[in-house]
Amino acid sequence: MLTPSQSHFKIFHTTCHTQWGGLEKRIFNEAMWMRNHGHDIIVAAPKNTPLLHKSRQKGFRTYEVDFKKSDMLSDYRFLSRVFANEQPDIVNTHGNEDSRIALLAAFREKIGCRILSRHISAHVRDSWYNRLIYKKYATYVFTTADYTTRHLKNVFNLNDRQVFSMPSGILPPETLPSKESAGKKLAKTLGCSPDTRFIGFVGRLSEDKGVTTLVKAFKQVLNHIPHHLVLVGNGPDAYREQLEKMIRDIEITSRTHFMGFTDDV
Repeated sequence: MLTPSQSHFKIFHTTCHTQWGGLEKRIFNEAMWMRNHGHDIIVAAPKNTPLLHKSRQKGFRTYEVDFKKSDMLSDYRFLSRVFANEQPDIVNTHGNEDSRIALLAAFREKIGCRILSRHISAHVRDSWYNRLIYKKYATYVFTTADYTTRHLKNVFNLNDRQVFSMPSGILPPETLPSKESAGKKLAKTLGCSPDTRFIGFVGRLSEDKGVTTLVKAFKQVLNHIPHHLVLVGNGPDAYREQLEKMIRDIEITSRTHFMGFTDDV
């Protein structure tokens, strides 16, 4: 149980996600920041994932948990043993599958602070099981946007002490190039004229990120602006192929660029 006199906490993060997108980066950045402020951080994630690898590189204690539906019972038993042994002050879950398992295990092990972090704005159904998760197993719900906070308040009748909007933080780079030099570097990478200007998307390439809408909008303004469109990030192969076909069909290939996953954005 958290006490007002505590200044340092043992925080246990879980996620079922396997990529290296905004969600995983938020977990990692928060973990780094929290450790720098004296807290003890533990990360549980699927094996052979970027988050687990980077967490180990930075010296965090980690646990491999795949959070597959077929292994829910064994994962629950494993986490129950881990929580009983570690006795974390806070358990913070970040995905659908791990929230179902880890929040229940933390609840039954009487972990006092159980946080469900909701990273997307997709609606949540008002089912009996979701009510258990959001109103009983989780003591707090963190969202990344006021829209999501309002939605969860309406669906589950949560109050201001149960759900909070908490935008994602970043770890600023030690050096940041000027907009002009960054633009020239990108133009050189893409084989464009040095004075080329860009409109960009950085993130997971998927339908729910609005990339299709961005591509269609770019087509509408193409003849009125000199910019090129740059799409940075990975996503499902089927969606990438769908985007590429659309770009060919609407004839904007010469001014649209896929860069794939890039660390130095």
